[in-house]
Amino acid sequence: MSNPTVSVMIPTLNGGRLFHRCLEGVARQELDRDFEIVVVDSGSRDGSDVIAESYGRMIKIPQSEFNHGLTRNLGISECSGELVALLVQDAVPCDRFWLQRLIDAFDDDRVAGAYSRQIPHPGANPVVAARLKRWSAGGAARSIKEIADPKEFDTIDPERKVEVVSFDNVSSMIRRSAWKDHPFCEAPFGEDSRWALDVLQAGHRIVYEPSSAVWHSHSKGLWYEFKRVYMDHQNWNRLVGLKLFPMPFEILRAGANGIFERWAELDEARLPGLQRTFWKAWAIPYSFSQNLAQFLGAISPKWLDTRPWFKHVDTLLKKGV
Repeated sequence: MSNPTVSVMIPTLNGGRLFHRCLEGVARQELDRDFEIVVVDSGSRDGSDVIAESYGRMIKIPQSEFNHGLTRNLGISECSGELVALLVQDAVPCDRFWLQRLIDAFDDDRVAGAYSRQIPHPGANPVVAARLKRWSAGGAARSIKEIADPKEFDTIDPERKVEVVSFDNVSSMIRRSAWKDHPFCEAPFGEDSRWALDVLQAGHRIVYEPSSAVWHSHSKGLWYEFKRVYMDHQNWNRLVGLKLFPMPFEILRAGANGIFERWAELDEARLPGLQRTFWKAWAIPYSFSQNLAQFLGAISPKWLDTRPWFKHVDTLLKKGV
């Protein structure tokens, strides 16, 4: 398809200052064609909906109806573009070519989706920032992913499967015609990787395009990071069977190793002395809590079926993420 139309869709709820910067960054994009901005607001009370209306089209839904998969389906259905960029409210394009570089990934007709590099916001928690660099959306090397042989894919280990199906709607673009055949599933979290597995199994390709980059990171404390990793690993276990810690005692060993790994990353970051001391202390509970979250996330699908009380724990851990 020559010069397909383009839309940018952003879900928001009380996005605040970063959402305003996000919209400004999108509006400044230099593109070889026109594009539209569509925002789905789920009950903002901080004026985010008013700000969004000055940049594009607004769709409002009750907060109770928000769902990561279904809300994105709603937004995409209201978009007119054949190529739809998906962004979150706290991701800010790093330059004026974020959108064009995503579009360029679709020169190959087999590409169903592409996603951007994420660079931590200046001043971000250095421990979390280092983790982001290890994530599939944190590297500098471009990659094209596909499942050429489904039988061979079934035989590879779960960690390698995670690398293949990783896709991130923090900043991504999808081909609308592929989405019509493979819409996002109803999901409280992880709708992006589930979609990626679906389209890859259907013979499409996905591109990681690091030349398209956004500022994005979270610095919300140990409890938030614990909950987010729990949900990540619950999703990975259900999707590809990932289980990094089959036995509980392995959490202690991995946690101790993780402390020294985090300390090495902090030394490499060359922070001022007091900051480095603070974050090295913070890294101790962080390391153990992250491994516990990975263990609980991987075992939770089984426990939800066999331990009725764990449903209350699962609800608590998913709240606010």
